[in-house]
Amino acid sequence: MRLFSRLLHLHAGVIPLENFFTEIVAYVLGTSHEFLCDWLKYINLVKEPYIYTHSRIMTQQRFAPLEHYEIASYPDILIELFEGEKRTIILIESRLGSGEGADQLTRYAEILSVVVKW
Repeated sequence: MRLFSRLLHLHAGVIPLENFFTEIVAYVLGTSHEFLCDWLKYINLVKEPYIYTHSRIMTQQRFAPLEHYEIASYPDILIELFEGEKRTIILIESRLGSGEGADQLTRYAEILSVVVKW
């Protein structure tokens, strides 16, 4: 956490802590596919992470409002894992210095249920 704090103090402008943290985490996870797989296994998110041949990490990916919502969704981190033609999607939402938006996690769950269509 000390590195995070030191980097934040180097920034001259006002920047939301959550966005700064998100970009650092996404960068670190994206430095190595093997590191990402090791981390996903360590946190027990996937059982067999080494079946994935490659991955892609994006931040603040916009999802248009679902049918019964008025606002778009912007999960902090979107991880795509690829195993041949199969794709696994993981959304990560950080809560650093901010609260949950209206129905935010419900919207994200619904996005995951229809994400195969985009």
